Amino acid sequence: MEDDLITAYNEAEYRVNGFSKSIYIGKHSEDADNVLSKNSLTEWAYITAYNPMSCSLEEEENIRRNSELRKLVNDYIVIEGEGQDKQKEWPAEKSFFIAGISLDNAKSLAVTFGQRAIVYGQLEQPARLIITLDRLGNPG
Repeated sequence: MEDDLITAYNEAEYRVNGFSKSIYIGKHSEDADNVLSKNSLTEWAYITAYNPMSCSLEEEENIRRNSELRKLVNDYIVIEGEGQDKQKEWPAEKSFFIAGISLDNAKSLAVTFGQRAIVYGQLEQPARLIITLDRLGNPG
């Protein structure tokens, strides 16, 4: 199960509103670089508050959680998006591309919202999957 989950995260499509192409783990995103360059930034993260610990919640609760996350990242450049597993077995999760957030701050937010992993990137580098919590909910 654990390996299947990590594989699903690694193969997922991370869409960002206004980007010409989705973000994929291990792939460079020119759209992300454009946002960073235009704002003299060097790093970004892609985070959701949906479905903590990969356990499905009611849509209303997911929306409430994502609204709370959105308030916490108001000082950054934030673009909405949706993450979707490759097989489309899970509903798409509304997410945020957050330009200018450090890896440590992104990981901290992920842990706060019970997220097992986030996507992280730096200028001119491929997107990386960052595991933030193990299967027991301990920081990774």
